[in-house]
Amino acid sequence: MNPQNKFCIKCGATANSAIHKYCGRCGSEIGTRKQILGPNQYPSANFIFLNNAKLGVNKWWVWIISILLILMIWNLVGFVPTWVTCEALSYLSLESFYCEDYIIIGNSYTPNFIVANASFVIGLIGIYYVTKILHKKQFTRLFTARRYIDYKRVLFSASIVGSILTVLLILELSLSDSGIKFQSPGVTEYLLFFLFVLMLTPIQAFMEEVFFRGYLLQGIHLVFRNRLAAILISSALFTSLHLSNPEPYEYGFMPYITAIFIMGTFLSLVTIIDGGIEIATGLHIMNNVWIFLIANTDVSVLNSPSLFIIPIQKYAFLPDIPIQILLNLIVIALLNKKYKWFNWSKLYALAQNCRL
Repeated sequence: MNPQNKFCIKCGATANSAIHKYCGRCGSEIGTRKQILGPNQYPSANFIFLNNAKLGVNKWWVWIISILLILMIWNLVGFVPTWVTCEALSYLSLESFYCEDYIIIGNSYTPNFIVANASFVIGLIGIYYVTKILHKKQFTRLFTARRYIDYKRVLFSASIVGSILTVLLILELSLSDSGIKFQSPGVTEYLLFFLFVLMLTPIQAFMEEVFFRGYLLQGIHLVFRNRLAAILISSALFTSLHLSNPEPYEYGFMPYITAIFIMGTFLSLVTIIDGGIEIATGLHIMNNVWIFLIANTDVSVLNSPSLFIIPIQKYAFLPDIPIQILLNLIVIALLNKKYKWFNWSKLYALAQNCRL
């Protein structure tokens, strides 16, 4: 690339020609790379990803209205399929299925799984149209600095989590006192549930990643100009989403929300380092697919015909949280080996660079 190619100060996009004065992506005035980044440097993926927040309409009231609209579409409009289904079941008085606290209970887990995930499909549609109409942004700018979503990153990160969870399950099964139970689910029920998990769980994980690690992470960084603040605040909001789940009240409130906060922080950190949500989405998808299909717990936000039930009496800070942090470091090391983000000797310098 020609050293005199120009880059947009606002969004980091490359100009089509050295003679262009304004950015073709966001319309802002552009400058040379030397003016913006210094000699022999190019805009990094994380620079472009975070600065995508500057694209489109960013008035404070637009952000407030947009966030409220997304939450309403996701949680209120997204609840309509569950409400309609439960009202229909109440009217039909079927013996095989009934609703209790808007959870469909019966001889199959699949109906409840479908209507519960409908809210994420509706929420994703809501994010798309709110972004397009109110912010006037391209939807892809919310989730990657790359031109298109990199599906290889999704698959690679998912394979890492799947491999680690498989090793951990084998180790636990090898212990005589693990207490893990094989559920022996019916073949027909399991295959049907398996198909819907493969169809709906990627949408559910992608919607959460677009909202928390894309839309909100970029928006918070736009306000505070601080990566650490963006990571912590978006992770706190992600944790608050899980407070309605039954797990924290069944297994221990503080250890559970600490684990969820660490998970959100880790996914946000990976997103910023890589310049997109692809890797975080892959990690999220495999984590949820594993829970639904391989090893669930007795009390879960979504019960499933998983192959195994892992008995948990209580979450504990020790050893659960240190083990979680260690596993996150292993995942980071494997991802860094693949994508060459940084040298470990420079990790401290990266941490000191949070205010960029």
